[in-house]
Amino acid sequence: MKPTHLITLIVSLFFLGHISAQDVAAISDVEVITQPETVSTYIAPMEFIVLDQEAVPTNYPEVVEQIAYDEVSHNSGQEGKVQVRILVDAYGQYQDHFWPNGQNELLKQLVTPVLPSLEFQPAQLSGFPTESWVSLSFDFRQKN
Repeated sequence: MKPTHLITLIVSLFFLGHISAQDVAAISDVEVITQPETVSTYIAPMEFIVLDQEAVPTNYPEVVEQIAYDEVSHNSGQEGKVQVRILVDAYGQYQDHFWPNGQNELLKQLVTPVLPSLEFQPAQLSGFPTESWVSLSFDFRQKN
């Protein structure tokens, strides 16, 4: 067996979960990097790029529950929808956010504190996790 084929086999066994990173290091000269490799490029908040897979929020319902809308809504009568662009890193963690123009200021103030608690399945680009911007909407309606 050619050395390149052996390395390919060993790495494949690692990614399938049949052997550990320590096993790979013990039987070959290959160093396994267990943190995901990322594609690192700056993406402006409103820039559109084609991804293999967009970032997907994994705890959106729980985060929405944290928003203290009821106490404010009874006093102000504010209703509506706000949309925010969120920068998600290659590990699925919130990094930053951007509010497009024309958003309701009061509703933005309600949403902003909970944004860092959002978690995501990161976007994929060329098969690797990558940072990306994702749009999320928060809809506010008074309960009858």
